[in-house]
Amino acid sequence: MLFGLFGVAELFSQVVFTLNARTLPTSDPFANLEETGLAGDQNITLNFQLNNLYVENTIRTDGLGYLWNSAATQESLWSDYSGNAISGSWSRPSADESAIGITSSGEFSLRIGSYTDGVQGISYPNSNPHYFTTIWGGLREFSGDFSNEFETPLSFFSSRAGTYSFTGVNDFGALHADNPNGFLFHGTLIIPQSLTIVVPEPSAFSLLAIGLGGWALMRHRRS
Repeated sequence: MLFGLFGVAELFSQVVFTLNARTLPTSDPFANLEETGLAGDQNITLNFQLNNLYVENTIRTDGLGYLWNSAATQESLWSDYSGNAISGSWSRPSADESAIGITSSGEFSLRIGSYTDGVQGISYPNSNPHYFTTIWGGLREFSGDFSNEFETPLSFFSSRAGTYSFTGVNDFGALHADNPNGFLFHGTLIIPQSLTIVVPEPSAFSLLAIGLGGWALMRHRRS
C-alpha cells in the first residue's frame, strides 16, 4: 500500500522546462517579427510541462543520448504550455510532432506542436494560431548517464533540476552571428538565453501519501 501511495504522489509531481529568450531587434532582417506580432528585443519566457504518463518511444543512441517524440497515436509528451508571448489554453494537435532530446555532449532539442496543425488553443500577440516552437543548442554544464536501455523523460530530467545557459553552433549560426542556437517561434527567430528545469518540492498530495502510509503501517503493527 505504501509503495502505491508513493507511486501516485510521484504521478502528480511535474517537471517543467522554462525557457528564457529574447527576440532580435526590429531592424534585423532575420527577426520575422510579423509572424507572431512580438516586439523587437522583447524578453520571452515559455514553460513546457512534461506529461508524466508519457513512457513511449524512448530511443537510446549507443549511450550517447536520448530522444523522445510524440506521434498522434501515442501519449502526449507535454501536458501544458504557457508563457508571456502566447495566450490561450494549449491542447494537443492531431498531427503532434512534439519531441525532446539530449546528448552526452549537452546538445539539447525541444519541439512542441505541429508544422501542419494550428488547432491547439494557443495564439500569438497578433492572433495568429500557434503551430510549433522548436529549440536546439548546447547546454553548458549539463551531464547525464545515458547507459540505461530504457529511460523516460520524467525519470531522466527529474534529477537534473537547475538553470543551464546555451552555447554551441547550429544551422542558424551561419545565418546570424548573434544566434549560435536556434529557436523558431512560428517563423520568428528568437535567441535562447537559458533553460531552467524545475522539479517542484513534494506537494500536499505527497505529504498526504506519506501520512496515510504511516497510518497504514501503524495499523498493521497493531493488528
